[in-house]
Amino acid sequence: MARVDVCPKNLTKVIEASKRLGCKKDKYGNNQYLCLPYVDKTSLFEFCYDGIIGFQKKGNCLQASNGHLALTSCAGFSSGCPETHFITSDFYKYPACQELNLDHHCYKFDPNCPPNNSIKTSKNSASIGVLVVYIGLAMTIAASFLLFLYYRQKRQRKQKQAEDQITTNAVDSQENIGCSLTEQHTRLADERTEHLELDEHVESRKLIETCEEKWTSLDMLKDATLEEMQKLLEDKALGTLKRAVLGITCGIETDTGKNDIYENVLDVLRIGTVISNNLKPSISEVKATCFFLTEVLQNDQYLLENIKRLDDDENYSDMLHEWKSAVALEESLLHSNAYLTQITEGTSKHVVDTLQNIISENEIVKFLKDLQSEAKMLIRESKIESNVELRVESAVQATKLVNLYCKIAILHSYVLWQVFCIKQRYGNDMSTTKGVFKMIDWSHKSSLDMLTCLTHPKVENAVFLSVFHISENESVEHILQIHEIEVPAVAGSLYNKEVYIQWSYSPDVTLQLKNLSYGIWGYTETPTEQCKFIFEPVEGREMDNIFYIRSARSGWTNSYIQMKRSGTCQTVKKKLDVGVKWKLVSLISGPENPNFIIISFDWPGRFLYLESPTGDIRGKRDLEKVKEKGLWKIRELEK
Repeated sequence: MARVDVCPKNLTKVIEASKRLGCKKDKYGNNQYLCLPYVDKTSLFEFCYDGIIGFQKKGNCLQASNGHLALTSCAGFSSGCPETHFITSDFYKYPACQELNLDHHCYKFDPNCPPNNSIKTSKNSASIGVLVVYIGLAMTIAASFLLFLYYRQKRQRKQKQAEDQITTNAVDSQENIGCSLTEQHTRLADERTEHLELDEHVESRKLIETCEEKWTSLDMLKDATLEEMQKLLEDKALGTLKRAVLGITCGIETDTGKNDIYENVLDVLRIGTVISNNLKPSISEVKATCFFLTEVLQNDQYLLENIKRLDDDENYSDMLHEWKSAVALEESLLHSNAYLTQITEGTSKHVVDTLQNIISENEIVKFLKDLQSEAKMLIRESKIESNVELRVESAVQATKLVNLYCKIAILHSYVLWQVFCIKQRYGNDMSTTKGVFKMIDWSHKSSLDMLTCLTHPKVENAVFLSVFHISENESVEHILQIHEIEVPAVAGSLYNKEVYIQWSYSPDVTLQLKNLSYGIWGYTETPTEQCKFIFEPVEGREMDNIFYIRSARSGWTNSYIQMKRSGTCQTVKKKLDVGVKWKLVSLISGPENPNFIIISFDWPGRFLYLESPTGDIRGKRDLEKVKEKGLWKIRELEK
């Protein structure tokens, strides 16, 4: 990582910087050059990111941490915060996320960031420096002079009082007594004021010391956690854990509040995922990390009561039974979370050793198993059901169940980790602590199994994949982030690139727009200008890989491929017409040269299909035929 003063402001500068550093592309063709602020906001760094360039959630800025990536909320920025999900390599489109106030280590567009008064010319800075020196000297001289006058007057006053005492005998003794009483009252009042001021100072100092002790304790636990994990983890896993730990401590120290509780939950569960994936045999050695997390989970920012409740969600009105069960379990888990925050070092060992009993584990496990089974059954129905409308309906229902599953699974894992860390820190009975870890492990594996339909897409699940969109299923997006599962950002690899659309069944066949016609046919000869297309991302749907497909031929660049309800395809001039949006699903058959299913976004269940090499394309519903003649390869034109 190299420190820089400014980051590239446009794509041309990004490409120049990328070439200078020798950055490569990820397996989806995305440029791996990045220029980001460091997590402590002390400087900007440019580097070649060694990983997949995925999509990031709107309302966040990217930061760098030893070659890894971290997110920080920019929702409060005066302007410039990403308003849509964005691909990582588009960092330069959000310059507000690279504008730092280096004096105060904050973002300039953050209203809480003080003005940067140091941004002046060297001449002005020098003038100000000289002025400050002169003012300082003047104040020192003035203070010395005032002290001299004060002590001289005090000495003269004492001398005068002594002379008066010796030479004056005619003063009435009663007057002397009166004066004496007055002086005593004045002295007592002054002493009382001094005591009050001292008490206020002591209380203020105690408050400051308490805060300092709290942050010192958290910093010490953070350092102990990182030191512990340095011994137990490999580099990649350690990097993920470090980012999560730094995200947590940063959030608490800057008091990011409760607006996005899920960002806090995700950091905790990322740490849990790293432990689950790497430290099962040595779980008893995970001590400092549990101490750290028990402290963290005492903060209001980490209370589950601040999440959006299921009973406020109207998406499940047609799934009353599952929704009611989920609402009840959610309430139970929130109650358990609140109770666990009351556990301290003074809590009896018996209470700590039986904490696992406060979770309705059997009920939750049964619910999640039933939900997963029902979702998989509906996905199968979307494949075999003869009625197309019923296929799509089954797929939509499956989508809702998968999202509902992920919501409860996240809360369940969070509370289980809370119990595990408390027992690891305060408990005696290691057998029950290991029992809680087994519950965590089951939850982890079950979630990965539930996500298989997304992480390993197959033609058989094409109807489900045609209606499932990450951006519309927040809980699924969260659980993918927790498990560090990257959703391939197809939009990044195809953005503004001219491509050929080849028929996988016979790769020498390329789609083309016919001259003087609105049709799209297969073409068996050497590709021409009429065979060039551009996949234009639909704004705000980049994460879902939804595009317009338009001609790249000169003079035809406003011609888009459209599918009608009947399945026939044609070209139109308006991209806002129904049937012009398409979803690309990359199959796992070959990551370097994948096959794609091209699905009509507006007509779910219809897939782009070619019957013969010189025939016209159309929408097909028969998945067996699609599996044979409805798969495509997207080939970028050679420069």
